[in-house]
Amino acid sequence: MTAAMLPLHAPDPRSIDAVRSHPLTGPLLVLAGALGLLLVSFLTWYSVDLGAISGGARFAARYAAENGIATNANAWTPWSTFAGIVLFGAIAAAAGLAIGGVATGARSMGAAAGAMGAGALASALIVLHIAARPQPHAVVTVTGWAWVGLLCAVLVLVGGFVWWDHTQHPVPAGSGGMRVRSAGPSGEPGSR
Repeated sequence: MTAAMLPLHAPDPRSIDAVRSHPLTGPLLVLAGALGLLLVSFLTWYSVDLGAISGGARFAARYAAENGIATNANAWTPWSTFAGIVLFGAIAAAAGLAIGGVATGARSMGAAAGAMGAGALASALIVLHIAARPQPHAVVTVTGWAWVGLLCAVLVLVGGFVWWDHTQHPVPAGSGGMRVRSAGPSGEPGSR
């Protein structure tokens, strides 16, 4: 180790620094978030509260069943085709970038930035969908699966950031897993 490279600390294997220093942590978080979001998107995100409909819940349930009216919806059903394409594109981009990142050792800052962008886009779209739930607002409720979907989208965003951070601050070879920083002109860490 040169005088200009001073160890900050040896990370405890159970610490967050040890997790952050692994090059595949970011892409694996992105992949887990994207796959989780894809799976959760097919579960019930919106439900009609039949008890809130005037005339009674039994009448409303019977009317809905007889007329083929859905009383719940997943992430894809109530929104436009364009919104569905955007959400699917964000999921596919995140998963594709993550698979490529795992295959190449997660060295691409551009792929990490793309994963962050996909996570941000999916998160924003889901927040908009939760805030503007399907009509009529008085009887439609947002279920917990919509919030789990949002957490998966945020996981993609966070994983992209961890990936990007690792490409910007890699652990040098031969450092024994320790993050290092350059010493200042006087030889003291961080002095300038």
